[in-house]
Amino acid sequence: MIGRKIKEIADKKLIGQEAHRLMIPSGRNLEFSKDEKYKKSAVNIILFDTLESTNLILMKRNSKLEYHSGQISLPGGSFDNNDKNLWETAKRETYEEIGIEIKDEHFIKELSPLYIPVSNFLVHPFVSYISELPPIKINKSEVEKIFFADIYKFFDDSNKYFYEDKNFKYPYYKVERERVWGATAMILTEFYLLLKDIL
Repeated sequence: MIGRKIKEIADKKLIGQEAHRLMIPSGRNLEFSKDEKYKKSAVNIILFDTLESTNLILMKRNSKLEYHSGQISLPGGSFDNNDKNLWETAKRETYEEIGIEIKDEHFIKELSPLYIPVSNFLVHPFVSYISELPPIKINKSEVEKIFFADIYKFFDDSNKYFYEDKNFKYPYYKVERERVWGATAMILTEFYLLLKDIL
């Protein structure tokens, strides 16, 4: 278990695109214009301990959602004008989607932002640590299923795969029988590279 050692990543330098490129789908461009009118959003990498391991929370998005429906993602969503900042967005969306109240004391680090061309979102990822998992309440209009991924197994080399057909290819992780790819995989890879020295 990582426990409070997770705080050691707080002072580590972000590696952004270097990490994102390791899990980038074919045809994807990491560059974006600062002048572009992109939409702001935030996601939350939530870690918690059990007796055996440290886990992160992933979720399968409802198949009826407008953006990234049916995909495996991190809790999070769009910035609201009532949010003071994007950390507030991450906390609010986490509570709305899975019923976990994240507090300021749970904050560990903000990771590198990542632009998603298909939905025109600039995603700001945050890392949170809670010592134990509280009861979860799934918002079924947004979330189909929750996954708890043991980080030691999830980030092991044996859990990295590659999909390819005539038109498309991408690397991915697996959680149960689901593929974790695209922005979620890219964000998690930066997190892992910051984390791996303390695993």
